[in-house]
Amino acid sequence: MTHYAIQLLDYNRWAMNRYFEHLKSLPAETPLLEVNSVFPTLFDVLVHVYIIDHGWLSALKHEVIEDVAESVDLLSKKTQGKSIPEMELLFNSLWDNYSAFILHHPDLDEKDVFYGTLLCSYGEVIQHIVNHASYHRGNMTAMLRQLGYTGIMTDFSLYLYHKNQKN
Repeated sequence: MTHYAIQLLDYNRWAMNRYFEHLKSLPAETPLLEVNSVFPTLFDVLVHVYIIDHGWLSALKHEVIEDVAESVDLLSKKTQGKSIPEMELLFNSLWDNYSAFILHHPDLDEKDVFYGTLLCSYGEVIQHIVNHASYHRGNMTAMLRQLGYTGIMTDFSLYLYHKNQKN
């Protein structure tokens, strides 16, 4: 049986890719338009999620990040000036790395991931990653509405519906 955390990663990828498709259907400048919200632009939301997801993958792999600020700066520079299709490629590459790591991990319920003094299982970290991205997809929907556009549905139940339609 497939671990639930693997399904959550699949859902997260599906939901973010739906958002990328939606953003690509809008005028190209839309992700860079400033709004009075949690983030100044939609693009800034994507960069934030991308950087945080990188950090969690490093935590899952027990990689030591000597200088977090330097790591964030490097990832920020990597995303600078990217188009939405280019950001989509960066995210998909990151998700491929997640999948390669998670699919070969023997025990996703193992409590072996530290976040400060908090000890988590691999599956719990994945749940957090998905919740974090879902929260920020909500931010993007609110920002799109401020810009005069609609958001899109990325509910888990819709993911299940789409997945069941393929089977």
